[in-house]
Amino acid sequence: MQLAAKFIYYNSTVDSSMKPNETIQQRFDKALEEFYAICDQIESNLVLAAECHGQFIDSNRHFQILVASGNKTEQGSQYGQYLATVKTQISFAKELHDALLECVSRMSTKQ
Repeated sequence: MQLAAKFIYYNSTVDSSMKPNETIQQRFDKALEEFYAICDQIESNLVLAAECHGQFIDSNRHFQILVASGNKTEQGSQYGQYLATVKTQISFAKELHDALLECVSRMSTKQ
């Protein structure tokens, strides 16, 4: 705000045909550039925060087991649950891979 006031004073001295102080103009431009740089950083941080939030939501939706090292629960170790989940995901990926291979082989025999 101080630089804006000095800039208004600078413009009034130019308009009244008095000799203006050039350093005021340079300070305002520098402050304006710094302001825009900070705004760009804030925008980048907000975009990053939104992406992290989206990753967190997707992670909670598709993988709901929290892995804690060495802690035991009533159902057994959480690491065991983690291994079971990973095995399930690997078997699903293999089934999907096999289905895609079968589909490709069917398409190649039809042609």
